[in-house]
Amino acid sequence: FDNACPITEYANPMLDAKGEVIGYTAKVNITKRGEVVASGIMSCGFEEFPCRGRTGIAQHRAAMSAAATWAGAKAARMRYAWVAVLAGFEPTPAAEMSQGERGGQPEAEDVDEALAERDAAQKPRPSKRAAAIRARN
Repeated sequence: FDNACPITEYANPMLDAKGEVIGYTAKVNITKRGEVVASGIMSCGFEEFPCRGRTGIAQHRAAMSAAATWAGAKAARMRYAWVAVLAGFEPTPAAEMSQGERGGQPEAEDVDEALAERDAAQKPRPSKRAAAIRARN
């Protein structure tokens, strides 16, 4: 979109008072023709949703990835929120609104938990392509 590309500048560990890693902070730049046109900095701690249930390197990867994703989304929103406004949408994310402003919609954490429960309850189904390959063999 707009010949722009998100590029992660860094994903640095966040340390607690004891010097232990408790999450990551990332900075993502939106570049257009080699020029930085927007930037976003976000962090993700190990207690955040993407890291729950993970340990070891998987927890670190989840935190780094989430921080970078959120930073990129923040940078893109700052640069391109006007596109949503032109389309008639509200530029403020639901997570930043009170329940009254959201029209009674639940908090983002409640939605995340409900989606996780739904996904855990659903059994994975093979794709049509996988079924076709199995049928040939």
